[in-house]
Amino acid sequence: MPIIQVNMLEGRTVAQKRAMIAAVTDAVVGSLGVKRETVRIMINEMHAEHFALGGVSVGEQPLGKRNGHPSASATGNGALAGERHNGATVE
Repeated sequence: MPIIQVNMLEGRTVAQKRAMIAAVTDAVVGSLGVKRETVRIMINEMHAEHFALGGVSVGEQPLGKRNGHPSASATGNGALAGERHNGATVE
């Protein structure tokens, strides 16, 4: 029974979280060959003050500069969710 933990900043919609759950479940079923009903996913939403990059909490950054956060500008830094940068996983 695969158990997947997803850590993300709070602020995404229920629809976005449901879409992510479906996509992750499909990926796990396809890559591991397990039954869909055995896949467990836990979402841990963090307040912006509980996550930091380079010694600065995300809460200190302007909304438009928060890479990967739903309120960030479309330009961002091009990082994909789950990529590691400077030792931290990008939201």
